[in-house]
Amino acid sequence: MKKKQGRKMAALVIVAMVVVCGIIAGPALLAGDKDNAALAETAEARAFPVRAESAERQTLRAFLKVNGDIVSAQETDVFPDAPGKLIRVYVSLGSAV
Repeated sequence: MKKKQGRKMAALVIVAMVVVCGIIAGPALLAGDKDNAALAETAEARAFPVRAESAERQTLRAFLKVNGDIVSAQETDVFPDAPGKLIRVYVSLGSAV
């Protein structure tokens, strides 16, 4: 018996919530057409012509030249195992070693 009363009460609460939402939102939804028309007129007044083009693969010709310092996220000090002077390098810059 209590289950039936609980279900009836839940159904009654849901119906009441729907009615209250309808009362609150109804006037706003009906007035929405007037607001939308005003927004459309405002948007048309601010509109300006644009030129559109299809996307195609190209070489990037524009670049940004800036001054500054490059700083790494991490730094470390490197020291040789034996002190001395570097006299000769047997590989070229960029060679695999």
